[in-house]
Amino acid sequence: MELTTTRELFRAIAPQDWTRDSIVRRRALVTHLIMPCEHWWDVQGAVAVCPPPDALFPNLRHLTIIARSPYDDRGVHPGFLDLILGPNIGATSTSSTITALHLLGVRASHVPDPRGLIARCPALTDIRIDHAPEDIADADDVGFAYAILDAVPKRYRHLTSLSLSLCGDFTSTQLSALSQMRGLRSLALFNSRRPSGAQPRPPPMQLSSNGDEFRSLQALKLFYFYHEDVLAIIHCVRGRALERISLHIRVPSAAAFAALMEAIGAHCDPPTLRVCRMHFIGGNMHELAWGVSRAHLKQLSAFPNLTDVVLEKIPSSELVDEDVAVLVGCWPALRSLVVTTRFRWPDEARLTLNALIAIARHCPDIERVKIRLDALVVPHAALVVPQAALVAPLGKVVVLPKGSMEHSEAGSSSRLGARSPLCMGARPPLCTGTRPPLRLAVDRAPIDDADAVAQILQRLFPGIQDVKYREVFDAPHGWKTHWDRVNALLLAAR
Repeated sequence: MELTTTRELFRAIAPQDWTRDSIVRRRALVTHLIMPCEHWWDVQGAVAVCPPPDALFPNLRHLTIIARSPYDDRGVHPGFLDLILGPNIGATSTSSTITALHLLGVRASHVPDPRGLIARCPALTDIRIDHAPEDIADADDVGFAYAILDAVPKRYRHLTSLSLSLCGDFTSTQLSALSQMRGLRSLALFNSRRPSGAQPRPPPMQLSSNGDEFRSLQALKLFYFYHEDVLAIIHCVRGRALERISLHIRVPSAAAFAALMEAIGAHCDPPTLRVCRMHFIGGNMHELAWGVSRAHLKQLSAFPNLTDVVLEKIPSSELVDEDVAVLVGCWPALRSLVVTTRFRWPDEARLTLNALIAIARHCPDIERVKIRLDALVVPHAALVVPQAALVAPLGKVVVLPKGSMEHSEAGSSSRLGARSPLCMGARPPLCTGTRPPLRLAVDRAPIDDADAVAQILQRLFPGIQDVKYREVFDAPHGWKTHWDRVNALLLAAR
């Protein structure tokens, strides 16, 4: 049930309203409640004045409260909250049915007693708290943060999912307490302050590592942590069956990034890791004067089951086509490959359409590619996926007729044939039937021959969706025109 629209009460709620069969049945059906409080303050108040004789939603399992919006900061009506989460649950035989509690945009004024609120839900296995104070120096909100961090590890050792975005920065003591929650499978931590070279940083985290930390952890997300602290946390999860790691952090140098990748390679279990996401934040021009190379990413080649490799806002990229070919050859299950840069460096290496050929050859399940691409040179069709990979919908091998491809020695490049509209019947696609539609983004890619580019893209990735091109003010105007034509040809071919 999602309470998302403003409702007006034409009359006050009467006691007999709650006993109507239709109302009783509907209340019993509600297991997941999403409450944007700004629309429902009047309704909350009316229900609190005339509450039902029993639990408002007796089978409620998942409660999401959106406590704040740009237009309303009143939060949850206290009387209404008592109807959903009885204040005396902990002292009586009554037990809450709620197993997931999500508080979004919450402030200390919305929840005066955070420990008491958490105590009302003894069966919780999933907690998400998105703390959004007006001022991160507000003493009340700092107290709210510490109250949550103090209550969760002590009371909910059986918790499986925890997402905390709190005022202040996480400390070694708090992380150590969280690491002892043996049932925790998913952990997401958001610091309130972005690390910056201009501000003094707190002492690096000192975390014990006796082999018993984060025993069941499968997914780890860290936002706005210093890279030294990330290294300490990753060291604590060594040998765990980690499946997903997402980092939104500041990496001040190439050496720091190399140390981070080495830690992932050394402490994550190769058979289980499937998702590796990194988003680089902030930093001055000196700190960002380095690029990501294949040497940095070689540690990831040990993880054969990776499905998502995402590197966003890196300082620059030194990857070339050969690097991509080697890396994706290690990731046959890859579904998403993203490499984006923060600045437009003059000497930035550019990938070409040959990189897409390597991806098509090695990654049959690829669904998303977002890279800086140079499409000025279109490779000969002889460089495409070998015939062994051409599987028809019924499992038959497709043998391309002679003359259907232009032959050249591997490694050569030229234009594809004559300039003509894409024709599905002229040449068979390189992969048919089984490949999912590809979402391709090429940044500000230069292009000259739209027809040839559209043709090879369709042959590499049948069913490819629109190519996303980012226009910049100093790019030749014709590039956008060419990419628009590529998309028109791809659309006509579908």
